[in-house]
Amino acid sequence: MLKGKIATIKNRLPVLLFGLWVMSQAFLLAQTYSTPLPTVNDKDVALLRKNLQAEAKQLITKNMQFTDSEAAAFWPLYDQYSAEVRKVNDTRFGMIKQYAKIYKTMTADQADSMTRLLAESDQTIISLRLQYLPQFEQVLPGTKAALFMQLDRRLDSLFNVQIASQLPAIKP
Repeated sequence: MLKGKIATIKNRLPVLLFGLWVMSQAFLLAQTYSTPLPTVNDKDVALLRKNLQAEAKQLITKNMQFTDSEAAAFWPLYDQYSAEVRKVNDTRFGMIKQYAKIYKTMTADQADSMTRLLAESDQTIISLRLQYLPQFEQVLPGTKAALFMQLDRRLDSLFNVQIASQLPAIKP
């Protein structure tokens, strides 16, 4: 039994270390207004998305330990859910591109608008989780559906930390 627990910890250690590294980078690399903003282009966004999607599927597969029938029912639903989340992330990436253009000259109205749009996108993600949870519970046992939602929240948090660590703060 102890060997099994040690093996589980070893299997999850890279994911935990990656998460801790990402979070530490966010705090260590907190950028100020004077920090130059990295160029944000569609090619970089597409590459980031592709990488995040591949890593998300890998992480989910590793942690969920699906049976064949669970996997067959889960992945089509996941793809549908991911497509909806991707639409919200299109809005987020659009805001990042807009922010890159105006952050040094941002007006109070622009800042307010961006803050509200970001909050709306966060709310939409929460609404999607609530909308899809019953569907995931239909194709997975309750604990696995809950685990998926937990992993989804963690992945979204890592995404948000990764993006936030690259953006300088708004000049007050």
